[in-house]
Amino acid sequence: MPFPAQVFRILIASPNDVGREREAAADAIQRWNDMNSSDREVVLLPVRWETHAAPEYARPQAVINRQVGDIADILVGIFWTRLGSPTGVAESGTLEEIRRAADAKKPVMLYFSQAPQRPDLIDTDQLTKLRAFKTDLRDKALFVEFADTTNFSDVFARQLDITVKNLLAESQSGTEAKSDQLSGTVIDLQFADPKDGKPIGDRLALQLRRFIFDDFEAIPDFSPPTPPPSQSAGALGNLSVAAPSPTALAGGLLSLTPSRTPGLISGAMALQPPSANKDYLRQEAALLSIRSALSALRFYLKNNGSVGARDVHVDVTFSATSGNGKLWLKPTLEIPTIEPQKFHASFHTLLTSPYSGRPEEFLKESDVWQYQFDVRALQPQRQVSPASELTVGAPGTCEIKVSARIYADTLPSPISKDLLINLTVTEHHIAASEASSLLDVLS
Repeated sequence: MPFPAQVFRILIASPNDVGREREAAADAIQRWNDMNSSDREVVLLPVRWETHAAPEYARPQAVINRQVGDIADILVGIFWTRLGSPTGVAESGTLEEIRRAADAKKPVMLYFSQAPQRPDLIDTDQLTKLRAFKTDLRDKALFVEFADTTNFSDVFARQLDITVKNLLAESQSGTEAKSDQLSGTVIDLQFADPKDGKPIGDRLALQLRRFIFDDFEAIPDFSPPTPPPSQSAGALGNLSVAAPSPTALAGGLLSLTPSRTPGLISGAMALQPPSANKDYLRQEAALLSIRSALSALRFYLKNNGSVGARDVHVDVTFSATSGNGKLWLKPTLEIPTIEPQKFHASFHTLLTSPYSGRPEEFLKESDVWQYQFDVRALQPQRQVSPASELTVGAPGTCEIKVSARIYADTLPSPISKDLLINLTVTEHHIAASEASSLLDVLS
């Protein structure tokens, strides 16, 4: 399928003794295209004088400069034992191309081969000129020495990606926005609606109606007003096992279907009728306290630029700027999902049990929380809202500062973004003696 793309021309400049390396450079450029072009919407085009210059009656190097060198965006210079032939302007055509590219502030990548060469094939005059150029270059440029063609191919492929990223960053910062299209990769972060993932801006207003059970340990044991239904020995009767939620299943819950589970399980169920769950009220109170103290949180990302990004990584820091400075942050998968049951059978230990601890033991406070998430790819003008994986809360009303740093393969440096949550908490205190009646109403 066609896709729009930026095209960068890469001039491969060298004397005539590095033909294998010239081919290796072109192959590395093509491999980069195969792996990156569709995602980043960037195409690299290798250009060489022998394939991209047409005959013209003028100084040969001037023709090459005009038709090939001056239109290139990146120059790759490769040397071994020769500097090249004089052009009337410079000591060699390769040097003239390098100087013109450097004067135009284009990226210049220089490589020198350290591979052995047969002495009888070495032009000592050329080698002397090359060494002088290399010595003069040490204080002016960063260059790379390589051992052989394979080593050059590997090193050049890695460094080509770095150079392209830098070129994209310069393109982003140096080009004005046109028709509301920004160049480069420009990623924006906002809050999203937890249900549908639609963006809702940089500020979020949350309201929590928090239930607090005073004297939690004093909540009485559950005592049913009437005995549970009797069970005949060896039969399942009217025993009901609550179906776990998909989230609980993902956390490792063992799901049992009595009608399909013969042998040991059926026998264990037949040992005695269901018994009252004395912890039922405390489990219900803990679950209500935890759920009412936290609110789901979801983020929205959009690439407003014209260059796609891969491996997008977002680091987020949460801190309270008012209130008592304490926050709760919990992954959604850690929120208890197993509903307490008033009765359980003798085999209940085979099932994941409801949360039975104090709410305070689950809602651990901290001044600062860290959170991070990843997005595999974000194309230009596309948006994504990862499913809600996070919940947030606080002991009381406060403002929460959300500071994010966004990283991506096409960003030369991370993007920083600050968001704000206005959290309003209304507390409802329940005495232990009132727990039973309140939980009956809420259930």
